[in-house]
Amino acid sequence: MACWEQQTLGKPNRRYQSFEPGDVKAYKMVPRLIPRPLREIVGAMCFQALGYMYDVGEGVAADKALAMKLYRKAWKRGSHAAATNIAILYRETGNKRVMFRWYQRVALAGDGSAQLEMAKCYISGTGVRRDVQAALQCLAVARTSEYIAEYEREEAQAMLAALKPQLVA
Repeated sequence: MACWEQQTLGKPNRRYQSFEPGDVKAYKMVPRLIPRPLREIVGAMCFQALGYMYDVGEGVAADKALAMKLYRKAWKRGSHAAATNIAILYRETGNKRVMFRWYQRVALAGDGSAQLEMAKCYISGTGVRRDVQAALQCLAVARTSEYIAEYEREEAQAMLAALKPQLVA
């Protein structure tokens, strides 16, 4: 159970609101409980979490269109994870070109995971023309990025090792 405390001018308010995981009404209320300077940051997290709930049907009926709207709101407030989820939604609908463009947006923001996904697209020609050189560049950036999971870094390294012999031949 998460507990949010409302702050008023830096002083804690004695009112507490408890939320259960999967409580949609709670996620909609959270931005109003946070001081104005933090609302954009917290708002992005709330929209991202709420979008995910609708995306996978966690506590609510799955609604991909509403999930997309919520992810877009989160992206506008600075959530890179939301942009990645937008790309995944486009992949699920078969719109590979738009999917690739969303991965590009996240990659330009410094996300190594998005660089890895772009490399996969360049290798397979999904949503973009097949381009091994561009894939190698994406993999090199992904491998050195701060914003990538360790297993993805290892995957990027393995893909680099597999692609380099092809360039020599």
